[in-house]
Amino acid sequence: MKKRAISMLLTGFMVFGALAWGGEITVRAEDAVKATSISVEAVSESLDGTVYEGELSTGAVYYAYIPASPNYGIRATAAPILIVYGDGAYTSESAKDTALSSGLAEIADREGGAVIFVNSKGENWTADDADSYMAVREMFSDSSSSTYDHDGRAEDTTGDDGAVIKGCYPATSSRIYVFAEGSGADFVYENLAAGVAAPSLYVGEVSLWRPASLFLLNPGSTSQIDLAAAQIKDYAYLEQDQAREIPAVIVNGTDEISGAFQSHNNNTDTLILNNSDASSLASAKTEILSGYDEVMEHWMVHDMGRGVTLQHISSAAQLDMIETAEYFESKAGTIKYYQYLPGDYASCGDGTLPLVFGFHGGGSSAENYAWTSGWTEVASDNHFIFVSVENHVSVEPSQIVELLTELENQYPCIDKSRIYAAGFSMGSIKSTACAYEYDDIFAAINPTNAVAFGNYESTANGYIVPTFYNAGLNSFFNLMGNGEVAWGEAQQKGIAELLKDNGVISSVEDYTYDPKANEDFGVFSDAGKFDSFALTNILEDGSLSDPWGIKADEIVVKESEIPGISATISYFNSKDGNCYTALSVSSYAGHEPLWVITENAWEFMSQFSRNSDGSLTVSE
Repeated sequence: MKKRAISMLLTGFMVFGALAWGGEITVRAEDAVKATSISVEAVSESLDGTVYEGELSTGAVYYAYIPASPNYGIRATAAPILIVYGDGAYTSESAKDTALSSGLAEIADREGGAVIFVNSKGENWTADDADSYMAVREMFSDSSSSTYDHDGRAEDTTGDDGAVIKGCYPATSSRIYVFAEGSGADFVYENLAAGVAAPSLYVGEVSLWRPASLFLLNPGSTSQIDLAAAQIKDYAYLEQDQAREIPAVIVNGTDEISGAFQSHNNNTDTLILNNSDASSLASAKTEILSGYDEVMEHWMVHDMGRGVTLQHISSAAQLDMIETAEYFESKAGTIKYYQYLPGDYASCGDGTLPLVFGFHGGGSSAENYAWTSGWTEVASDNHFIFVSVENHVSVEPSQIVELLTELENQYPCIDKSRIYAAGFSMGSIKSTACAYEYDDIFAAINPTNAVAFGNYESTANGYIVPTFYNAGLNSFFNLMGNGEVAWGEAQQKGIAELLKDNGVISSVEDYTYDPKANEDFGVFSDAGKFDSFALTNILEDGSLSDPWGIKADEIVVKESEIPGISATISYFNSKDGNCYTALSVSSYAGHEPLWVITENAWEFMSQFSRNSDGSLTVSE
């Protein structure tokens, strides 16, 4: 195998996708095994914490409750932002008492994050306090490399102008959960539920930001609010943001508030709890913990190229899977990874369970990728093991193979002929590297949103590596036939290398991009069906340049649960008559992992197994 130098085009812009969900972790030693296992979703034996007073950029006072947990801050890409709006002004003492009595301290402890108690700028809550929501959000960072030991924040830094930049608390803005009571609950319903305009991460000028989920206790508002009504008239593309549902827990709410959420939430959760004796958040521990477990923690938001949308996430318990975080000492260093085992793995026969390695995107995390990609859902539905590797940029493919040997020794149920790899963005490059350097082990791969096949002149042993590749149409990692720019050139070369390695074409010279390669199929005839945002290659007749530029043997369109998102999959047969190559493009999608891709990728990958002599078996 000859390995080429990795192009800077493929490694310089991959810090995307830091969205995740998870829980508290507690360490237990395994003396007999090289890996150290860590259980997920545990709570510290004794809860305590410290409250620090601060001031928001808006001038409002807040109090941050920081749990006294060794796990605080280690899951910044997964921990939620917990914001509290009270019925009156908090003090340091009342904030701590409320955190401990309400169950919020328990949630913060197991999630590894902070609770922010916000006071109004004046004596009462008014519309002018709506800016507090984004001001709190701006105080958080999902950096997994920071140390959050300065009153619960990362260390302060100094800007170019000499000004001090306050360090952030650890959490992801994809999981903002708001808890409110009394007049604070009325304020949240009337001013935050419908959304707050703020700069978008990836699309347009602004997005309509609203909490991922709400808990409202004893609200008294009788205002009738259409939560889907347009809040910002000047931005037509916010229509989807405005329609986004808001999972909510309403305790002792008025008919107007309960009705507003019930009529708005057609596909998500609205938990109505009436006749509760709770007079404050401090006395609502049962309602808060049950509402959090049943509704709130299972929702997160995306702002990744098509406006802000909502995504459901299931716990390992709901999926009947066992989730643990592990540490393995390889010859070259420690590997941290999350593993997801079917609940019945111990009773499975030897060599019966496939295994998929997952590699996250830059700036993200292993737990992040496990949930946002949908691999845990697919693993549960199809009964296989998923292993998501942390900080894999410092882990070589040889170490992954070493870890695989350890896992096979630990779990005889693993089918050694059905080992697969998947990755997003930066992880796409690692999944490709593993399979190309160990093509006698990996049966198939699913790289997404980063073409790395051009980094190799061939696989290590010359074996075919079945590949299901996908790019979001609005990601800078789409091919789009734009060979006039560096991204397009790099991806065309990479795709040509893949087609050659998999026996679709004889040499890379046989590949010449054709923008009308598949016009007979008609799937790219109307560019508007694929979204026109940021596209630079709509042809004169209004059609979309063929994403791959080479004639496919079959093209299939698969719809997803996300409105407007679909996967258009082109299948290419090799010279032996089998199909080892599937190239997919996601409409209305940005640089993001998508469940619809994972589902279809597994359907394609799972038909291949790698024999001991390196050859492939293709199932019917």
